[in-house]
Amino acid sequence: GPKVRKPSPDQELTWRSNSNIDGLAAALHHCVAVLFTSPLVDIRGGYYDAGDNVKFNFPMSFTTTMLSWSTLEYGGRLGSQLGSARGAIRWATNYFLKCGTATPSKLYVGVGDPNVDHKCWERPEDMDTVRSVYSVFVVALQYRGAYSDSLGSAVYPFYYSYSGYKGYLGTDIFGWDNKFAGGSVLLSRFSYFFDWIYRALFSKDKSFEQYKLQAEDFMCKILPNSPSTSTQYIRGYGPDFPRRIHHRGSSLPSLISHPQTIGYDGGFHPFFYSSNPNPNILIGAVVGGPDQNNKSV
Repeated sequence: GPKVRKPSPDQELTWRSNSNIDGLAAALHHCVAVLFTSPLVDIRGGYYDAGDNVKFNFPMSFTTTMLSWSTLEYGGRLGSQLGSARGAIRWATNYFLKCGTATPSKLYVGVGDPNVDHKCWERPEDMDTVRSVYSVFVVALQYRGAYSDSLGSAVYPFYYSYSGYKGYLGTDIFGWDNKFAGGSVLLSRFSYFFDWIYRALFSKDKSFEQYKLQAEDFMCKILPNSPSTSTQYIRGYGPDFPRRIHHRGSSLPSLISHPQTIGYDGGFHPFFYSSNPNPNILIGAVVGGPDQNNKSV
């Protein structure tokens, strides 16, 4: 049948269509240095990484955690967008539940061969690369180590765990590879909240002022219509948001405007190497940056 489908009522990006919703994937299991295949598994859902067609579960779980945390903290301010935020979280968490329950004693941790995927540039709707699924045995207490040690080229060098499994308990970095600092923030609220209120409000303690100013400066640089920078970082908002980003669906013509298939490497010329703005606006995407010139990357 036709690839184009009518977007659901809650789909704001009307130029996007289904991608691999009707497909299954061949499972590749990693355990130390052993690699073998098993029958097809159904772990549809989740999100592709960056602008590619691969699912990396570890960084995806961090993104889902941050979206969930933000929604819990500020959901009351989201208004009509609260339902969309919950739907986005549900789409990821349902996928993670499948990854943990599809096969007993195994945890699926990624979909798609990143080395093959990074050699192509095609729309997610046209995706025809092999959908390999990578998993690990749930024996973390017996085989301790970084998750990437047993996955090899399935994650390296794209999401190699440089902190190591003991680094997951580090205290100085907060990111997909190390989340301990976020837990510290949550726990510290109980023990330091009243002390902070007293010092900040009653003793006029200014020790927190530098952190407050740094946070405000960073947020002003990424928020729309900010007077503090000439470049916006949230796509689709403000007068000067990034027009060209590393994202396949955004950089290639939609199925509506170009119903013909764009093959494995058919998107490089003329679309990937073009300097023109992306034909589709990925509204709400936050680009990288700022670089040394205060520009998005």
